[in-house]
Amino acid sequence: MSNDVDKMISEYINDTRLSFEAHPVKIADRKRKRNIINALGTDITRYIVELVTNSDDSYRRMKKSAPKEKIIRIELNKDDNNEGGYIISVTDNAEGMTKETLEKKFTSYAGDNAGGPQSNPRGIFGQGGSDVLRMAANDNRLAQIETIKDGVLCVCNYCFNEENPDGFLMTASFKLSDSELMEFRKDRGIPGNGTRVSFGVSQLIKFEEKEIESLPEKICVSPYLRYLLNQDDLTVTYKKEGREEIILSSEEYQFKEENKNTEDKFSFDYEGERLNCELRTYINDDKKKDGTHIIVRDEEYRVYDNTMFNHKLDPGARNISGELIIKGFYDFCYKRLNDPVEPEAVINDNRTGFDKDNPFYDALNSNIDPFLIKVIADNRNDAKSISLSDNRQFSNMLKNVNKYCKEEINEEIPLTPGSGLPGDPTPDEAIRFARGTISITKGKQYDLKLIINSNIVASSERIEISCDSGDKIEFSPEVIQYDEDEIGENGTVTKSVVIKGLELTGNDSATIKARVSTWTCTASVYVIEGDIHYPKDGFEFYPSTVNCAGTDKHWIKLYVDCEVVPIGSIIIVDSDEGIEHVKRIQFSENKLIEDSPIGVISVRVSGGEIGKKYTVTASTQDKTTSALITITEPSKREPQNNGLISDVKITGEFGEDDQAFFEPSTRVIYINKEHRINRYLMSRIKNSEHYTDLPNGERKYLLDLIAEQVATVLVKEINMKKHNDISFDEDSEESYDKIRRLIQLQKNKLYEVMAPEMLDK
Repeated sequence: MSNDVDKMISEYINDTRLSFEAHPVKIADRKRKRNIINALGTDITRYIVELVTNSDDSYRRMKKSAPKEKIIRIELNKDDNNEGGYIISVTDNAEGMTKETLEKKFTSYAGDNAGGPQSNPRGIFGQGGSDVLRMAANDNRLAQIETIKDGVLCVCNYCFNEENPDGFLMTASFKLSDSELMEFRKDRGIPGNGTRVSFGVSQLIKFEEKEIESLPEKICVSPYLRYLLNQDDLTVTYKKEGREEIILSSEEYQFKEENKNTEDKFSFDYEGERLNCELRTYINDDKKKDGTHIIVRDEEYRVYDNTMFNHKLDPGARNISGELIIKGFYDFCYKRLNDPVEPEAVINDNRTGFDKDNPFYDALNSNIDPFLIKVIADNRNDAKSISLSDNRQFSNMLKNVNKYCKEEINEEIPLTPGSGLPGDPTPDEAIRFARGTISITKGKQYDLKLIINSNIVASSERIEISCDSGDKIEFSPEVIQYDEDEIGENGTVTKSVVIKGLELTGNDSATIKARVSTWTCTASVYVIEGDIHYPKDGFEFYPSTVNCAGTDKHWIKLYVDCEVVPIGSIIIVDSDEGIEHVKRIQFSENKLIEDSPIGVISVRVSGGEIGKKYTVTASTQDKTTSALITITEPSKREPQNNGLISDVKITGEFGEDDQAFFEPSTRVIYINKEHRINRYLMSRIKNSEHYTDLPNGERKYLLDLIAEQVATVLVKEINMKKHNDISFDEDSEESYDKIRRLIQLQKNKLYEVMAPEMLDK
């Protein structure tokens, strides 16, 4: 809007003494109820965890003034007002609350109610207790707090009605006589100060007889209570419907020193802060029972997640558990959550772990991944697996599959450093390509970002894409528009233009143009013969997993963007003990790929033991990248390391549940010969040692399994990881159907690549 129009409207308002009318915005009941239900989900354990950790936080705040006998009691009783329903109560003898304190905490939803780092609490979001009560009150169940502070009893009930759709408190304080207070204390189990929170279990929570009987075990096995239930100075008890009280303990689930597998320390920088981490892994033969993955905690035993960092389904992770200790992580999360300008949640507020859309998760994942890959790979019993790549016919077929995948996958071209990254201030221009000049490999597809300033270009406007050299490249789409929900906080929208190199351009580039209204922007595209990879964060080993046949010299490729790491920079190489390597490399101009800004450095390594895996690390300035190399026997055919799929193996190492599995860190497809369907349709697979051992009919089924896995990985790479075309937030059924169609289309094409060479005529 121009200044003249602003002035005209301002004068009109002043002259006419016009006043604006206020109209409150109401949130629809269905949305409000969904928010309440989704806050903690339908797992009863998460509700109990919130109340137990709140009680423990109260003891923590008391510090030296805490009672000698610290107790938290969990009780389960029938709900007399709701047939078949139950009430759960959690009682402590900690601080207790005055009426004013209680009202302050529970009328400030998601406020800083835990006391901050100085109180050493477990909670950070200030909403867990409220979420428990809101869920109960939403279903017209009991949602009550009873608390005693210095002899005064205060009772609070959480409620909803039409006048207060967001909820309200009913509070009252009582000055009871000594005898009345004594009777109340005895009945509620609060000998001094303390609090009792009671909530009716909503009918939306699955809580039938099976869940009721297993509740004590579920509480003990919860990763979020794993350390809390193992404190020497705290007793947590459970009592069901007047039965004998039992003590809850997680002692049997603690990590045992004799089962320790590895212990690694690493550090990384994130937005100017240094995070020091320690990863300990253990062999856990009871993992299927206790569900322990990698418990992420800090030095104060606050638990943030229980995750295998994308390796959950790997056969090598089937009995690997552990803990990742991130020192100072509470302060790190607290500081970001309370940022006055741009608050962010590194972890989710509903006890489901890390927010995987937050860039911190990617940073942590990339730093822990080399350690986990090595641990899991060492634990995977590939001695019992049969590599199909040892068959020349199959190996050639796999090369063709990888060639097809390479052409289909879009290599992502990152934004030029410092030129309007998402989250930075919007560009002065209306539109701009991420880079003004790019080089791409003939036959490959690339994802070039188009940055749109939504403050200038409206969502209704059409951005037209064109090219002056249609015979050299092809592109899609021809028209770009954006939705309002794609706009970032700074007004920037980032869209993709997919470009495929058809013919070499030589010295003359092809020009791709974007135009909207009176604004245009262009990018020069050079199609080259060389294989160019745009490194993540400007500095990356690619591929990051490599098989080296024998102990002689081998080379792994390090890609460097000279716009991130300047020409002349010194790169330091390090590795696990047992591997020899060049220790110092200078990034020189002759390393650039056909005069592009991307350089490739071949890092020489040698040595190691056959069958072992080693990590190689390269560092320069504040950049670090790692590669995992496996030393294989020289006689073995080397898997296709540079492709999407490095190998296909037949194994019996991961039970009977999974029919086939793709392991992303090593890019291996595993076919489970123990799976009942596989055994039925491939009767010879259990004793086969080569692909050629199978008759033609069984080969067809095996190819079907492989094609399904490759197609699934391919669709994920192209559509979900790169472009986010599919969103489950809108219509999950429609999204699922769309995914299945995309997978089937890719599967059809893959069969055309695979079948001619692999099936008998």
